[in-house]
This record gives sequence, structure tokens and C-alpha cells, in this order.
Amino acid sequence: MRKHFLLVYFVIGSLYSMNINADGSIAVSADNQVGMSWNGATRQDARNKALSSCDDPSCIIKADFKDSCAAVAGGSGGKSWTYGYSTPGLAKSNALNNCRKAGYGDDCNIRLYACDGTAYHYIADEKKEAQREKAKEELIQLGKCVLFKSTKYLCAGAANYDSCMSIRFGNDYNLYEYACR
Repeated sequence: MRKHFLLVYFVIGSLYSMNINADGSIAVSADNQVGMSWNGATRQDARNKALSSCDDPSCIIKADFKDSCAAVAGGSGGKSWTYGYSTPGLAKSNALNNCRKAGYGDDCNIRLYACDGTAYHYIADEKKEAQREKAKEELIQLGKCVLFKSTKYLCAGAANYDSCMSIRFGNDYNLYEYACR
């Protein structure tokens, strides 16, 4: 009986420490200052944190979110916000679309985003995907450098080295020289 009690206590304690039922809020001021909070213990806690991170006394709460992701996008002269989407990708794309629809231009970009509660794991997944993409790009660059160095060796015996290298890599083959050191 004691083992079951400890297991239940451990599971409940783990869920409590992860803040599964977390709250988040977005605060915005008239001059487009933005504050955001996530994983608040209560809705009021999340709102207080968003207001205090907004850096403007005129900030008001524009949105609350729970167990989801939120994003704030900004462009020339303003910001747009969206919330309540299950993944960071959806939150970001909707924030960007809303920013563009609001007339802030094609230079809209993500200023803030967060996931809280049960959606928090998406942040870790996104970071892992970014690391995989970076490793993939590094391997591609390594392959290009191997090709460049072997071509450089072959062109060294050609009558016109510059012409040989330009045929294979274009006139800016010196960029490869710099990148493949």
C-alpha cells in the first residue's frame, strides 16, 4: 500500500511541478509595447506577469491562453497578436497573417512566442528540428567543400586555372575558397 501512495504522490507532484494547467497572457499598450507571460500558476498570475513585462503603464490585457501557444508579430508601425493555437507554427503563421491583414506590411515578423502547460513540449520539438536542419546544412556545406577542393586539385594542372574553376563553380568561385578553409 505504501508503494502505491508514493507512486501517486510522485505522479501528482510531477504534474504539479510541470504546471500542466498553466495560464498565459498577452498585454499591449496604445503605443505597441507588448508583454507576454506563460506557465502562470493562475490566470491572474499570468496577467500580472504580462502587464509587468510590458514596460508601459497603459498596457492592458488583450488575450489569455491556456495549454496552448501564442505569438506576437510586428511590422512597420504596429503589432498584431494571436493566441490559442496548438502548435508554435500555427500561432506564428496566424500572427504573421493577422499582422499583414492589419496593414503593417510584408516586413511583419515574430516578436514573441510561447507555449504553456500541455503545449510546452512543442518548444523543445522546435529546437530539436532547428538543430537537425543546422546539422544538415553543415553536411551539405562539407560536401560542397570536398567537391571544391578536389576540383581545385584537378584544375591546378589545367592550362587556365581560373577558367577551369569558373566553369565548375561560376565566376565567384573565390567565395568557396573562403568558405572551405
